[in-house]
Amino acid sequence: MGYKFFKKIVSDKLFIPIILIVLAFIVYAPTLNDYFLSDDFEIIQTAHNSGLNFLIIKSDFVRPITNLSFVIDNNLWGDNPFGYHLFSVFCFGLTAILIFSISKLLFKNEIIGIFASLFFVFWPAHHESVTWIAGRCDLICALFYLLAIYLFLLYLRKNKIFHYLLLLLAFALSIFSKEMGLSLIFVLLIVDIFYGNL
Repeated sequence: MGYKFFKKIVSDKLFIPIILIVLAFIVYAPTLNDYFLSDDFEIIQTAHNSGLNFLIIKSDFVRPITNLSFVIDNNLWGDNPFGYHLFSVFCFGLTAILIFSISKLLFKNEIIGIFASLFFVFWPAHHESVTWIAGRCDLICALFYLLAIYLFLLYLRKNKIFHYLLLLLAFALSIFSKEMGLSLIFVLLIVDIFYGNL
């Protein structure tokens, strides 16, 4: 009875995603109480003073989606850094779920997807992007970047225009989170060449 119940839980489609979110919070739980760092102060102050105008402020970078996240956080949390870190860790957890989903689709093997996503969660190189609030542009860009790849794989498998339209939206959100999103064009081309017959 206990074994069957455990097997049913593990086989549930939500089990792995929930575990990845929980692991992301366990790994980065100590950072939730961290204070603002360096550029964080300027960004939070600008978000507070400018509101939605922060989305169109002229600067060296055009990142309205990332700036929108700062404005929303500022309205929700004010000067409390906990909420800003909470968003970053949750975003990181969602990205890990996409790593799992993409790997599972590409290799048609759930075990590979699990190991790939666990490697992503525990790899220490992500520490700066997750803990540095001003560096969340990398997180948000990666989230939409990977979402676009996942939607592209679904489009290749099911050939539904709905997935293609969502892919274009995710692509645009990735670009306007950080300029690195432009490289997605070449990544999707490579995916199409090697995995076009999914």
